Amino acid sequence: MVSTEPVIETTDNPSCVVCGSELPRQKKGRPRRYCNPACARRARQASPSNQASEGPSHTPAPGRRGAEARGQGVGIEQAPSDALDPPADAVEDFRTRYYANFASTPGQDPISTRRKLRYRLRHLLREVTTVNRCKGCGWEPIANGIAIKMGTKDGRNTAGFGGLETCGRIWLCPVCSAKIRVRRGDQIAEGVGRHIDGGGSAWFLTITLPHEKGDALKDSFDALTQAWRYVKTGRAYQDEKKWFGILGEIKAVEVTHGDNGWHPHAHILILTSRNLEFDEFCSWVARLDARWAKGLAKVGWSTGRPGIRLVLVPVEKGKGIAAYVAKVQEKGLGNEIARADMKDARPGNRTPFGILADFGNHALADDVELWWEYEQATAGRSAIRWSPGLWAKLMPDADDLSDEEIAAEDEGSAAIAYLAPWTWRRIRTIPGAEIAILEAVERSGWEGLLRVLIRYRVSAAGVYTPEEWATPNEVELEPL
Repeated sequence: MVSTEPVIETTDNPSCVVCGSELPRQKKGRPRRYCNPACARRARQASPSNQASEGPSHTPAPGRRGAEARGQGVGIEQAPSDALDPPADAVEDFRTRYYANFASTPGQDPISTRRKLRYRLRHLLREVTTVNRCKGCGWEPIANGIAIKMGTKDGRNTAGFGGLETCGRIWLCPVCSAKIRVRRGDQIAEGVGRHIDGGGSAWFLTITLPHEKGDALKDSFDALTQAWRYVKTGRAYQDEKKWFGILGEIKAVEVTHGDNGWHPHAHILILTSRNLEFDEFCSWVARLDARWAKGLAKVGWSTGRPGIRLVLVPVEKGKGIAAYVAKVQEKGLGNEIARADMKDARPGNRTPFGILADFGNHALADDVELWWEYEQATAGRSAIRWSPGLWAKLMPDADDLSDEEIAAEDEGSAAIAYLAPWTWRRIRTIPGAEIAILEAVERSGWEGLLRVLIRYRVSAAGVYTPEEWATPNEVELEPL
């Protein structure tokens, strides 16, 4: 079992992540990570991906960092080795269970493959997370019986479990995140479609900020948020609201990690009451870019390069957005904004769930520490947010559900079977049994469920039809 103790922060002065020299404390601005330019160059030249490419024979045990890693200047704070060291037999058990379980098999149905990956990642998340709510997601029953439900979506049978705890963590849980982001993407596509049908216009804005390997994710997130707040405050923004008819915005924040450290960025849909002439559009872009650069400077961050730090393109209904964005879409604008869990990072970068999967495959301590940093930095932050009053304007007939409410909704429309708690406790400990049950039910219903239980040597005594479950004295909640 891998220790799930988070990195402990101390009140000591920060030190250079390359050579360990003590750094002076700063009261404001971008926190320093290096003592001099030479250390900064060494950190930029070091590539954590090279360690992973060496193969299993060179992979360090989980929770232990070698002297080589310190010499390469890995850009995250180091945890005490005893806080991460599991027993030797636990290390081998963990590697045996998770190694090579997080790669897609060529030729498989992509929907089925993604779901299998999400469930495997959620099992791994329970072992490493510092968030207690995530440990019980999809694991602990909240009712006397666990329902197996089935419905139809987009012409496909879809099965799911009911009566289990859900965490609703859009940043952290692979299963809840996918469910929430699907709904958010549909909502965005519907709302923006209504707006454009009514004669309005939409603009797709991407903002980013320069980053280095030593930048802490929390500091980068704070800089992104505070600099954007500067763009939206003051007389300039109020003038733009009147000139261009700005009604509101939908903002989605994403993050990846690569050789240059954490890379948080935001996609923002800005809705206006009318279309803009070309000269108006150019003027607006220049004003936004200038304020964004000034906002970054205000929070002590580098301003970056024009044309990269801020990009604005028009949205055309039925055509997605501009070509450079449309190439990564699967179903359109809503997915581009909301479905960060479906996107692949650029070469050399990894998504947070990619980091978690790499830890499952290679058991590198660097990866689990990156995940813990991600957990701490995203705590309390919104991933997708509509500006105040915009939902009421665009979606007055729809309920604005919270992430937790969306995650707790049952996936299927009708129950085809119920599992007694003791039967569920047996199933959840068998690797792959949950997915096998859902896929069998989607193919063959009740008969498929029984065949899977026989294959996994699970007694059918704790499995009931809906009629049996509703009949008094027909159900045994615990084995005899």
